Amino acid sequence: MEKIDQAFLKSFMKAWIQFHRAPHQLKKRADDCLKPSAFILLSILHGEEEPKMLSVSELSKILQVTSPTVTQLVTQLENNNLVERKINPSDRRAILVKLTEQGIQLVDQQRNKFLDSMKGLIEYLGVDESKKLTELMNRTVQYFQQQRS
Repeated sequence: MEKIDQAFLKSFMKAWIQFHRAPHQLKKRADDCLKPSAFILLSILHGEEEPKMLSVSELSKILQVTSPTVTQLVTQLENNNLVERKINPSDRRAILVKLTEQGIQLVDQQRNKFLDSMKGLIEYLGVDESKKLTELMNRTVQYFQQQRS
């Protein structure tokens, strides 16, 4: 294993922390009252092609948090008119969560802002450097996944 210089390690850690904070500094948006986890929940319900209706237990599995945590998030989002609860037509005892029209619009707006931001980053770095960064980010994710196993 290669010996790592302490000064470089400190520099690397500082850059990592700044990199981790960078997306949060972009949050100049109307939904600043929402926690990141609430926005992730909205994005999951939005889906790629069309909005989904999911149960609290399904959402808790996807988000890897407890059902009570999801219930709190859903209540907050429902109070902001971003989601609504519906009775599951196939099991009337179960409740499904779905986006409201306002929730769909919010996710669409934020996804467009994020895509614009990523396009700007690619233009800033250039395509070749962006490809290298993508490769390094993927390798970083693999490293942390291996550390968890």
